[in-house]
Amino acid sequence: MTAANETKLETIDMTPTWEGLLPMRLAAYTDGNAGRSMAFAELRRMVQIADVFVAESKAERPAFS
Repeated sequence: MTAANETKLETIDMTPTWEGLLPMRLAAYTDGNAGRSMAFAELRRMVQIADVFVAESKAERPAFS
């Protein structure tokens, strides 16, 4: 196969940011009991993920002496 016939694959990173998700979560929170419940559950999940990230980051850093 020649270079002209090769297909180039690209990856598009569609990972949302916390800041980008916040308006949607807050809107869900204000939309009645079901929206509040779902938003609260998602916010809890987000902070749990953040806590795991912080703990792992601390474990990888050398301690100050």
